[in-house]
Amino acid sequence: MPATAMRKRVFAALLACASWVVAAPESFAQTRTLAELADYQGPDRLAKLIEGARKEGSLSLYTSRVAEDMTPVVEAFTKRYTVEVQVWRGSNRAVL
Repeated sequence: MPATAMRKRVFAALLACASWVVAAPESFAQTRTLAELADYQGPDRLAKLIEGARKEGSLSLYTSRVAEDMTPVVEAFTKRYTVEVQVWRGSNRAVL
């Protein structure tokens, strides 16, 4: 897989991860499961995810990818969404 395609997939995965750790508006979050929050597809989904991630303060990313692969993706994500990414790297078994 070309490096740019891989970066795009990882970038999309980071945003998806943000949907797992951020809460939508309180009324939505109180009545929905984590799976429902992650599957939310409303037109304001991206704005809600970004807002929630900023409220959380940071995104924890667990990966087995090497730092050289993740650094440009994490930097681009942080620059675009102003959300700090804390990377924890381990073996694929440790991440699982």
